[in-house]
Amino acid sequence: MKTVELDGRSIENPAFCNHKRGRNWAAIMRGKNAANCERSFLRAVGEVVDLDCVQPGDVIEFGGDYISGSGRRQPDRRWWHVQDITDDAMTYEPHPSLAKALKAARMADDRNSEPQELAHVAKEATCSQVQ
Repeated sequence: MKTVELDGRSIENPAFCNHKRGRNWAAIMRGKNAANCERSFLRAVGEVVDLDCVQPGDVIEFGGDYISGSGRRQPDRRWWHVQDITDDAMTYEPHPSLAKALKAARMADDRNSEPQELAHVAKEATCSQVQ
């Protein structure tokens, strides 16, 4: 596990591509598996991503793809399973693929109790209304 400092629940996209053909995003990934997953995009301005909607147990995908002049995409993706998050710091576990990150989140979720899940659903509904 790694810990990174946050500035008011914001972070610089670790996969940011600063080229004019670069495509950058950050999203909360939810679903049963990597093949059946949906993205809830997070607000971002330049390199800075707002993590206000992120809760412990979420899987975050950071993307910074470069697209060549011929249209070939060179992906750069990072998948983090969030263990703990405050306004000042976030503890996460990096994973090499989305499938492994979602599996780790599922296994950790099985160990947690239902009252935390209800709080998570309430926060998710609030964040989706904002976007």
